[in-house]
Amino acid sequence: MRARLGLLLGVATLGYAVWLRRFLRRHGEDVESLSPLGLAAGAVTAAIHRALYDRDAGRIRTSRRRGLLFGLCRIGWHLLLRRASPDPDAFRHHYGLGKAVGTVLYRVRFGLLRELPGDDE
Repeated sequence: MRARLGLLLGVATLGYAVWLRRFLRRHGEDVESLSPLGLAAGAVTAAIHRALYDRDAGRIRTSRRRGLLFGLCRIGWHLLLRRASPDPDAFRHHYGLGKAVGTVLYRVRFGLLRELPGDDE
């Protein structure tokens, strides 16, 4: 159930992003070019996060304290990558989009096509 919800939210996020870019272009607004680094970093980060969460690695799913610490580490990772990026603003916007891409790809593979890792409980 949680895999399908994650997939649905990822698809909705991607759909909204595509709609928003088209809407802005249609109304004469400048739409920034995509940041491949931001997209790739977001996708990889989301896929790794989902894999660790599904497997409950280090008890990040079952321990609130460890989950919070893991979340803080993810925020630090994002800030570190953003600071190292040549265009931090474009990176920030497309990192979120990349997270949606990574979530959708991971959930299609694990959740729809195969069972979730760690679901043998």
